[in-house]
Amino acid sequence: MKILTPLILAISLMITSACIPEKDNAEVSNLPVIEINDAYSFATMPGAATGAAFMMISNVSDIDDALISAESDVAKITEIHENTIDPDDGKMMMRRVKQIDIPAGKSVSLKPKGYHVMFIKMNEPLTLDSTVDITLNFEKSGAQKVTVQIKPPGMSPKHMHH
Repeated sequence: MKILTPLILAISLMITSACIPEKDNAEVSNLPVIEINDAYSFATMPGAATGAAFMMISNVSDIDDALISAESDVAKITEIHENTIDPDDGKMMMRRVKQIDIPAGKSVSLKPKGYHVMFIKMNEPLTLDSTVDITLNFEKSGAQKVTVQIKPPGMSPKHMHH
């Protein structure tokens, strides 16, 4: 009987645990799902000190998130910036932002004359038809690596082919 009691207990625990439904990864992690598309940058001249990257960031979950920083080996400094119009003189100005909110179920476009990833003190030029890797860091969903295509200066993303 001493051996039978632990055996019955072990079997009943196994049967009970089999009845508990498993949670899928989304429920367990409770993290936003971020998709990044159409990442591009414009080619720069040799010796250029700055460059920028643009893309579409979509939050396809029901949890808000935010882009909080970016990293890349192409420059000594990689930051998140926004172009805005100065209300005093109407001139375009650029400023660093602490984060870009990516609300649940919404998309945010990083584009010229708007939000963008800024490369400062570039280590090398952005060469036409090459790529640059960027790591985007999100408040909740963590780091995501993105490969950015280098395109001719001024080309609209609508005219780019993958």
